[in-house]
Amino acid sequence: MQFQQPWLAQRFRRDDLVLMWGDVTEGEGFIQMGGALIAPMRDATVPFVPVYPQSDKHQVSTWTLHRAALDALRAVHVPDNAADATSGRDRLAYDELLRIQLAMGVQRHAALTLPAVVHAPTGRLTRPWLDSLP
Repeated sequence: MQFQQPWLAQRFRRDDLVLMWGDVTEGEGFIQMGGALIAPMRDATVPFVPVYPQSDKHQVSTWTLHRAALDALRAVHVPDNAADATSGRDRLAYDELLRIQLAMGVQRHAALTLPAVVHAPTGRLTRPWLDSLP
């Protein structure tokens, strides 16, 4: 009965367009949405909703991750003060470097399955060099 909560009337206006995320199930003859996230379309950061299947394993709710993502975006794009702007910029730089490292790790791992190139030495360059050594 999440949709009958009093706080929803304070957060949304009649005829608001909303985005909703959650697991849709059927129970007791009704279609239900468990753990729904509801956000107004007027919120410019709404499309950023992290969904991590392993979050239950580590007891991290999707809502917590959603809030963290929104806070990070706001810290960079609409900071309350200079310290928030610096902190947000540092966080974005860290995230970007992390993504680059992860992408390189995936490429390295994929390269391990490729066969190596075998070069057959002819001795054309090494033989004269070895002969010149004392």
